[in-house]
Amino acid sequence: GVIAAGAKWKMVWKTDGNNADGIVPTRDGGILIAQNDNSDVVKLDRNGHASVVYRDTRTGGALSYSRDGKLFINERELNPAIRELSPERKLLANMYQGDPLDCLGNVLNDLTADSKGGVYFTQGGLFYADPHGVITRYGENLRTNGIILSPDEKTLYVTNGSTLAAFDVQPDGALSNQRELAKLPAFADGSVVDAQGRIYVTGG
Repeated sequence: GVIAAGAKWKMVWKTDGNNADGIVPTRDGGILIAQNDNSDVVKLDRNGHASVVYRDTRTGGALSYSRDGKLFINERELNPAIRELSPERKLLANMYQGDPLDCLGNVLNDLTADSKGGVYFTQGGLFYADPHGVITRYGENLRTNGIILSPDEKTLYVTNGSTLAAFDVQPDGALSNQRELAKLPAFADGSVVDAQGRIYVTGG
């Protein structure tokens, strides 16, 4: 029920550098691709045509759509930030407890947007930027990377080294009930969930 029997890989687009990260689907059958090295976002349409749709993302490395169609990106350059790209381009968050996100160490890595206007993100740990840009840290003993909300937004999944952790999402966006959901054969990277709730994780 995931991949048809006999299906084969097909190259649809290629470029140099760290320029095919943070891929998300668009409603018209295309995909958006964050270009960390180029600071662009490329759209690959359903016919394989590539075009730059956003520029100057300050080494933007991952993308996420909320259910109501807002598009967010994580900016990894000096003074990293979570920024809304669409429908309007504006800063969501770049400070944690009065300090720039640089002070957390590690790289601003992945993100997943909720329907409240907030964004969960990973940067060595697990964080939530609420709709007002206030950032809260969650979880214990986490080595995070990929992060994704379940389709009903009741569960948050985050990679933790070579395991996948899960949290219950509260009505205000807060997280509780940290638990190990699955063991993985290698250190985990990005993750995504499909409409049926199946979780896919990349790893070494």
